[in-house]
Amino acid sequence: MRRVLELQNDFANEKPLLELVIEEQGHQCVFFPKFHCELNPIELVWGQMKRYFRERTDGSFAKGKQLVPNGLDAITTATVRRYFQHCYRYMDAYKHGLNVKQAEYAVKKYTSHRRIPASIKLDPHILSMPT
Repeated sequence: MRRVLELQNDFANEKPLLELVIEEQGHQCVFFPKFHCELNPIELVWGQMKRYFRERTDGSFAKGKQLVPNGLDAITTATVRRYFQHCYRYMDAYKHGLNVKQAEYAVKKYTSHRRIPASIKLDPHILSMPT
């Protein structure tokens, strides 16, 4: 039944309420694929926030309330841009048809580049990995 409803024009062309509210405020709403944290820079920010919190907490709620805004302020714009660039390299690797293991290798190897080169499929290490 769910699939039948998804195919109806009025459902297929309807934007979710969350997206409408965000766009009304003048922002862009982008939904990332589920279960692909390497494609979502928010996951990297969240990981940094958790690390900041764990290093400084004493276990009290009062300290936690103080650490959350301080931790968010500690994440710089430059860091967020690096996280986006990291995710873009994964996207580029997947566009080249690499699997998860191959993409992970390519992203680590080409950290200083803006993209993964088209010749990545000729890399002997990539060729030796199972597809």
